Amino acid sequence: MKKLIKKLVFLILISGSLHGYAGTKSEVMSLGFREKTKPLTLSTGEVIQLEGLAKIYATETEAWVLILNYRSDSLEPTELRKKAELIWPKFKPTVEKMGLRYAGIHAKKYPVENPTAETKFEGFNLILVKQSNDEWVFIDDVK
Repeated sequence: MKKLIKKLVFLILISGSLHGYAGTKSEVMSLGFREKTKPLTLSTGEVIQLEGLAKIYATETEAWVLILNYRSDSLEPTELRKKAELIWPKFKPTVEKMGLRYAGIHAKKYPVENPTAETKFEGFNLILVKQSNDEWVFIDDVK
């Protein structure tokens, strides 16, 4: 029962971050902002710019979450979900190698091409959870 309560608290906390966030580099260093990005080619041939990874600890659930941060031109949820489904196969081995049950894919949209330390951005998170059958699902899909 205690584990179920912790899961529910975690889902409530994470669901608040699913809708978006705006802030500056100094406010979100824990999310892995990088002024220099690294390209990642998806299975469609599209290239996205990775800012880096961040490992955060969710104290209420006593669980670590690995978050992949990337730059996006859009924050449209349906588009971001499709892109996350393309990113996940490349990100999953890293998450599993670390033995984690939670992962996040964080899209950031900047108003300028080359953001600085003080450039504000908007963001959108998609969170995945590893089920008891070892299948990974987006938290939005958990029933």
